[in-house]
Amino acid sequence: MNQQLLTDRKLAKELGPPFTRSSIHRLRKRGLIPFLQFGYRTILYDKARVLEALGRCEVKPVTTATRVRAEVAKTLAQSERKRKASAKKAAVVA
Repeated sequence: MNQQLLTDRKLAKELGPPFTRSSIHRLRKRGLIPFLQFGYRTILYDKARVLEALGRCEVKPVTTATRVRAEVAKTLAQSERKRKASAKKAAVVA
């Protein structure tokens, strides 16, 4: 078993764009890529396991139906907020 353990800087360089040191950090914090931590500060990555984990990440395209549902939900939330505000004003006036 020949593992190549890399720092975040070296991993970002090996993976190339669009990966940067900060994007590697974000992926680690979100639990999307595996890492090994030795002590308090030393964090290393196994390149093969990281590539495997990234291969499992799937990006789903946003469909028109999804956009429509999001817009309807947004509109309903706005109208509900307006209704509550109007009811609150009416209660204060009365």
